[in-house]
Amino acid sequence: MDDRPVDLAAAELDVAIRSGSGSLPASALIACKLVHLCQAFCASPNYIDRHGLPVTPAALAEHNCVLFSLSCDANKWTLVGDDEPETVLV
Repeated sequence: MDDRPVDLAAAELDVAIRSGSGSLPASALIACKLVHLCQAFCASPNYIDRHGLPVTPAALAEHNCVLFSLSCDANKWTLVGDDEPETVLV
């Protein structure tokens, strides 16, 4: 288990399961999508009472967010809705 980018051929790995979005770099490797992952923003009622409800993506930058610390872009969230995708630094 590792979440850093790994050169599969150099590491002599036959199979890898990765998560993410976007396109993959050009290579001779074969990739197929296994599942679409949905993520949700959650907060306890107590947190919302104390800090308020963020009503725009940009408002998340002013809130306490839980980050996956091993990710190189842990604090960069791209939200996709009805409008254009919006990237927020949290």
